[in-house]
Amino acid sequence: PDGRTTVWVIETGEETTVAERQVGIGQVFDGRIEVTDGLEAGTRVVTRGNENLRPGQQVRITGGST
Repeated sequence: PDGRTTVWVIETGEETTVAERQVGIGQVFDGRIEVTDGLEAGTRVVTRGNENLRPGQQVRITGGST
């Protein structure tokens, strides 16, 4: 609603939690989105179930690629 584009990233430590990160986007094609700023290669992002997340919320990783 405020014009920002954000994703939820996985943070690991003693617990696995999430944080919201603002990103820049580039080209969009065939359901894929180019992230041009705000993430480093290899950063894990939440792709499902992100609708009700809160910063610092503990999560469990299930399935997906590593």
